[in-house]
Amino acid sequence: RFPGSVSARDVEVTLADGRAIRADRAAVDHGTWSATVRLEEFGTVEAKGTLSSDGALAIDAAATAGPVRSAKLDLGTGAEKAALRISAELVEPPALRNHPLAWEGSAFFEQGRIARVEGELTVKEGRARTRVDLAAGRVDADVDGVIAVDQEFKGDLAVTARAEGPLSGPKEAWSIREGREKTKNAKVRTIRIDEADVSLGAGSLSEISFKGGARSGEDRVAAEGFFRWPGKDPEVDAKVDLSAADAAPYLALLAEPPRIKCREIRAKGTFRLKEAAASYDGRISTGDGGFERTAWKSLAFDGTLGADKLEARDLVVEGTAYAPKIAASGKLE
Repeated sequence: RFPGSVSARDVEVTLADGRAIRADRAAVDHGTWSATVRLEEFGTVEAKGTLSSDGALAIDAAATAGPVRSAKLDLGTGAEKAALRISAELVEPPALRNHPLAWEGSAFFEQGRIARVEGELTVKEGRARTRVDLAAGRVDADVDGVIAVDQEFKGDLAVTARAEGPLSGPKEAWSIREGREKTKNAKVRTIRIDEADVSLGAGSLSEISFKGGARSGEDRVAAEGFFRWPGKDPEVDAKVDLSAADAAPYLALLAEPPRIKCREIRAKGTFRLKEAAASYDGRISTGDGGFERTAWKSLAFDGTLGADKLEARDLVVEGTAYAPKIAASGKLE
């Protein structure tokens, strides 16, 4: 506890690694304090705290940017070990957005400072153990539990993974092993997901292999490839094999769905997501379908599709009003 009161405005502190912390205001009044600071990773952070006479500490904070929207910390008393509770609302990852998280465990002290914390994240079923070594700046997580998600994806997500990474540093420095995610009887907006199963290889967020599949009724998709997260946006490079009875339910998920109708879809090729732009290279075939005023009985396409590019190495359309069969190739940009 501070034996008095002090306040400050417009303070900038430069850390050893060159990062700057800017405090618009900060005030301490005996056992209470408050501050408004600006951090590159979290935007503007509003925080306040109370240190009781017995040594118990409570902190509330809210941020305008970064993966954490708000957090609350309660630290109990103890010279070598103290109870620790943390609750938070996350912005990232999207699956946990607006889903309050609660963690409970213990803080361990060495020479009057917190050296490490160990505990468990509250999950619907199973365990989610975490260990944070503050001296080494490392986090280790062992998850084998079920997380209830209520966003665009609604359902129970069974997660198994071992993850390790820096407490402060690039997300691609995190390593993952023994990773697997499964769900049954879930929904993505109006699409029912009967089952989905994705396994991860050993790697890091700079590059990690994955293999998985999903089923919705008679519709199926299988994918195998690599996931990367080098910067702001994640990247995917995968071979896909899918079949669907009707495109309409899936096109409805798009903000601006194309004016196309088709049934009995089959696709096999390579899907890529980079810099938030998706592309596909491979074969697509459909049964009955149509685009605007042009209808067909069957369509077979081999080529590349992108947000602003279409290249047909081979296109065959049968059963149109113009001709029984049309064969073509070319580019459209």
